[in-house]
Amino acid sequence: MCSDLADKTGRIVSTNARRLSGAVLILSACLAFAPPATALDLFGKSFFGGDKSESETETVPDPTPYEVRFSVLGEAPGQTSDLAGSLEETSALVSGQDNPPSGLIGVISRARSDRNLLLAALYDAGRYGGTVDVTVAGTDLDSVDLDPERRVAHPVPVTVTIRPGALFRFGATKITLAGGGTENPADYDLIPGQIARSSLILAAESRLVRVFQERGHPLAQLVDQNVVADHKNSTLDVELFFDPGPVATFGQVQVEGTEKVEPDFVASHADIPVGRTYDPRRIEQSTERLRKLGIFSRVTIEPGKQLMPDGTVPILITVAEGKMRVIGAGLTVDSENGLGIEGFWRHRNLFGRGEQFGAEVSVGRIGDVTGLDQLEYRAALTFAKPGVIGPASRFESRVTFEFEDPEAFKRTSLGATAGLVYEIDEKQTIRGDLEFELSEIEDVFGTTEHILIGTPIEYVRDARDDRLDPTKGYRVTVFAQPFYDLRQSVGFARVGGQVTAYQAVDAAKRFVLAAKVGGGAIFGADISDIAANRRFYAGGATSVRGYGFQQAGPATADGTPTGGLALVETSVEARVRVTKSVSVVPFVDAGGVFDNSTADFGDSLQFGAGLGVRYKTPIGPLRLDVAVPLNPGRGDDEFGVYLGLGHAF
Repeated sequence: MCSDLADKTGRIVSTNARRLSGAVLILSACLAFAPPATALDLFGKSFFGGDKSESETETVPDPTPYEVRFSVLGEAPGQTSDLAGSLEETSALVSGQDNPPSGLIGVISRARSDRNLLLAALYDAGRYGGTVDVTVAGTDLDSVDLDPERRVAHPVPVTVTIRPGALFRFGATKITLAGGGTENPADYDLIPGQIARSSLILAAESRLVRVFQERGHPLAQLVDQNVVADHKNSTLDVELFFDPGPVATFGQVQVEGTEKVEPDFVASHADIPVGRTYDPRRIEQSTERLRKLGIFSRVTIEPGKQLMPDGTVPILITVAEGKMRVIGAGLTVDSENGLGIEGFWRHRNLFGRGEQFGAEVSVGRIGDVTGLDQLEYRAALTFAKPGVIGPASRFESRVTFEFEDPEAFKRTSLGATAGLVYEIDEKQTIRGDLEFELSEIEDVFGTTEHILIGTPIEYVRDARDDRLDPTKGYRVTVFAQPFYDLRQSVGFARVGGQVTAYQAVDAAKRFVLAAKVGGGAIFGADISDIAANRRFYAGGATSVRGYGFQQAGPATADGTPTGGLALVETSVEARVRVTKSVSVVPFVDAGGVFDNSTADFGDSLQFGAGLGVRYKTPIGPLRLDVAVPLNPGRGDDEFGVYLGLGHAF
């Protein structure tokens, strides 16, 4: 629910060595509501009359503690094999000891469920002759007296004894198709001599369905299976009987579950290719496209259970609408910039076809400056409409008023942007805008007025496996931003790009290498003629860490950044997960800003290195980085501390 704020917190805190005495606090509160509303829901907790969650209101009657003795026979004394460790991790009796069930019957019920889980785990390990024996209070599980009045000592003694048995391997394997024909079992990982894991058989069944669906058979299904264990030879023979069903094309599309959203918009935006050969990948693409609208809490698209007389398969789209009005609020406090507050309101379905209209406002540097005219302000109105030129397109517009006062300049501006975002495919996106900005800027070159008109364009190819916490893949961004300044009678163009890459070096993905290379250049005008907010800067939480925001680049004698006409940046991180939620991240950054449009590496590059900690959350990792400048200049601090939401890149 708080994801709308995630993209606004890339640089939450940049605290240097002189200013560490101040407190740092971050609070982000999001509220989604649909009137009437009587409760505030904050981080999953209800206040002011809201209902409590089920886990907070329900208690277990007559909680009965128990104590488990877990053993896997055949293990060397004092040692635990991978199998034994895996079985113990699977056991619900072991993992649930801190949450006692209700009464002795609850203990018995958990033990029976656990026995089934452990047998399934043995099969998945290729142990089809294994046994799982469980006793409760000294009595075999199947013979325990279920009299609810029976009294036993607490904690109830429970023993689990496992005899894994021999390791089975696949013997004869065969896949037979209805109507004649076969498939090669090896193509589905059913290979004679391979460990006969039950999960491989299940995966083969699922893959068969998927393969034939992708060939245009929507009704493909497993008819039967014949699995025979030869205990004498420790082999498992497997034969699967499969019915592909007929080839079909996409047919009539029906929409259910809409209330405020127009059903025909849902159908058109899903873009099911009626008349074309059935392919589940098109359904998955349509499902993701509808989810991205942000107006549905649930989206499912399913083919019919039988074909129509014309040989087509009907498609049913079922949606559950989410809350259409969203309010978000955020609060930041840091020792460098004082107090900052921000908030937004958004309507996600203004006219019934996914149109979004919103308002945003923020105020910064409260307490850091003495006058109201020294605060930082930002206000914006936004409007977006999906599907203006086909389902893959989205129109976005924004009108913004802003006053900002970073290290390099002081700027008051009124701007407007309107543009089109088009998804070429699931990995590629292109965006083009028409941009207008009227501003007054005070910087090292004096006070100037600017009237900018531009047509920026951007191309993105995103091949990461996870956009919040990638472990493999890459992302490429290329941009070209031509502008003409009517006030200064000068034209210039900003061009550049960035490549980030990620690769886990172990199977468990606990160790991930991440790298970034990026840069840009400005052509067509002198630096003094270019609006200060359009120049390049380096340094800060997502740039060259160890240096302050905008501080890793050219500056005047008093340390005021001037910005530059060219930028080069690179970073390398090793993201090492130490627990399920916590990672440590050593990193090295380098970068520079240059007075000319061509980079002169010379002595202009700045280097920083440090160590970070990441804490995994549903909306991205919380990030704390501590970095030192490796070649500090005059006025640079000994180290920097950066706190934010999301990885640095």
